[in-house]
Amino acid sequence: YGTAGLARVVEMMSRAGLNVELEQTGNLDDISPAISLGVHRLVQESLTNVLRHAGHAPRAVVRVAREADTVTVEISDNGTGSAAPPTGGGGHGLVGMRERVAVLQGTLQVGRTPQGSWLVRARLPIE
Repeated sequence: YGTAGLARVVEMMSRAGLNVELEQTGNLDDISPAISLGVHRLVQESLTNVLRHAGHAPRAVVRVAREADTVTVEISDNGTGSAAPPTGGGGHGLVGMRERVAVLQGTLQVGRTPQGSWLVRARLPIE
């Protein structure tokens, strides 16, 4: 996963019609496989939700920042979708994201910003 994995997810979503910008700081290639997979899945699920729910001309920004002891992942859309949050079950959608972040002992915030965009923000401790 790591840096190359994030680039592949962004490329795949771009081919599916989502305008995605990736901003990454810090090295992701030396973190544990569990955290790396967690970051990858959060980005993948969030971008899938943007593609499903963001309406006309969907756009997303993915920010991943490696700090000394955490990785922060933020995914936001351009706020053109419905007011209803993306949902899902069986390991998908918000439920799956919450479960994944909890297993990794991180924190997750999701919801609308005052500007109307949908934001997913996770902080994952580096083991």
